[in-house]
Amino acid sequence: MSDTVRLPPILPPKPRGPKASLLRIDQLDGRTTTARNVRALLNSITSDLGGHDALSEAQRILVQRAAVLSAVCEDFEMAYLSGQKADMQSYNATVNVLRRVLDTLGLERKAKDLVDLQTYIKG
Repeated sequence: MSDTVRLPPILPPKPRGPKASLLRIDQLDGRTTTARNVRALLNSITSDLGGHDALSEAQRILVQRAAVLSAVCEDFEMAYLSGQKADMQSYNATVNVLRRVLDTLGLERKAKDLVDLQTYIKG
């Protein structure tokens, strides 16, 4: 008998492939109609809520979700109106999620805080 221990062969590392990279909305190709519509709606909702500076980061996230969900709903609607078969259960679920997000954000328009002229002049 031999006193040597037989070790398993050393295998080369497995290829890992590309690293996961999460896309952000600002990385979208803004030339598509959908991307332009989502950005316009995002800006509109942000303005309705008093502007970017008036929102918390959590509110900004919900605003983005609302804009994207709205685009998804619109896509469902256009497919249905064009005579394509639409998954109405998924559509209804998406509409409900959108409604809850909008309800969380608040459905009323909020005015931006404005500084009166005298305060502005005093600086």
